[in-house]
Amino acid sequence: MSLLTTDSPQEINQPIARIHLANILHNFRIAQSFAPQSKTMAVIKADGYGHGVLAIANTLEEADNLAVARVYEAVELRQAGCTKPIVVLEGFLGLQEYKLCRQHKLVPVVHCTEQLELLVEHEVNCPQGDQQSDQTLRPIPVWIKLDSGMHRLGFDEQQLARSIVKLNQLNIIGVMSHMANADDQSHPLNQIQLNLFNSMLSNFAENTQQALANSAATMQMQASHLQWIRPGIMLYGSSGSVNGSAVSALENEQQLLPGMTLSAPVISTRQIQAGEQIGYGSIWRAEIDCRIAVVGLGYGDGYPREMPQGTPVLVNGQRRGLVGRISMDLLYVLLEPDDQVELGTHIQFWGNDLPIDEIAAHAGTIAYTLMTGLTGRVKRIYQN
Repeated sequence: MSLLTTDSPQEINQPIARIHLANILHNFRIAQSFAPQSKTMAVIKADGYGHGVLAIANTLEEADNLAVARVYEAVELRQAGCTKPIVVLEGFLGLQEYKLCRQHKLVPVVHCTEQLELLVEHEVNCPQGDQQSDQTLRPIPVWIKLDSGMHRLGFDEQQLARSIVKLNQLNIIGVMSHMANADDQSHPLNQIQLNLFNSMLSNFAENTQQALANSAATMQMQASHLQWIRPGIMLYGSSGSVNGSAVSALENEQQLLPGMTLSAPVISTRQIQAGEQIGYGSIWRAEIDCRIAVVGLGYGDGYPREMPQGTPVLVNGQRRGLVGRISMDLLYVLLEPDDQVELGTHIQFWGNDLPIDEIAAHAGTIAYTLMTGLTGRVKRIYQN
């Protein structure tokens, strides 16, 4: 995505994502308030969930650790000057990424026997003559990932039993797992995962740090807070669930605030006669004479083609609805007769007064996909 710090006439015909850095810091502090005795690992993967990873990293100086998914994401942060501890949630894939973790002082998560064997070969069994001159880099600190029931990444009970001798030869600074249904407080797997995770911890030293809570668990499952929480989506103003259940845990005075406001300009207005159809597939027909705004935003910018008719937008602060089919560069908004809309007027698609969770629900998806799906044609303007 292109980076901007101010508006200018040249950008008027561009979709714009205004990034509210003060809101993101506010949301981070809300996460901390749920678990004041825990350290905080702020998840900024996928380019800061589409908000711009470097700006987010600089904003979240109060975080104890940052976390990304992949080694190259962490390397880019290091090359941009970020010095905070960075955890790589997927760990390293092969020898080259292991060396990058070492070179850039990254903290990989070890979640499979292949990673473990590579570490044993190069950390535990490495001949003294092969060790790097900078002894401060040895041994590399790691988190261990346990599979407590999500069955995505991590050592399950049987793998852990077979691997624990080798694992305990590593420089383990923490053990983590991931909740599969934390946004549904009543789901039976939540307690099963908690119990299994606690049971598997008996294989490690008593003072080993523990991390389990994602955003929803941070807001709703106090028993999962442990020594570390890992807020992600909540930092950017979303509950992360389709029904927004996690947000109900928040008091009115500490509501999450939107990290992003997406808007795009009107590039044409059209008078449509009753009975006329618009757009690809002619899926919408005007019931009465009306006026529509043609807006410069489409699936080429990351606004999903699947958005149904009637999905709300804000026109001068008033709710209006989409009509017709989303195309690559354009979409249609049905205007009211008294709407004052000129060419260049920006229409809002999510942000203040139009929660991204609500918009995601219209498309049958979650806010993650909207945030991270914005393409390089969307300009970002950083505020605060």
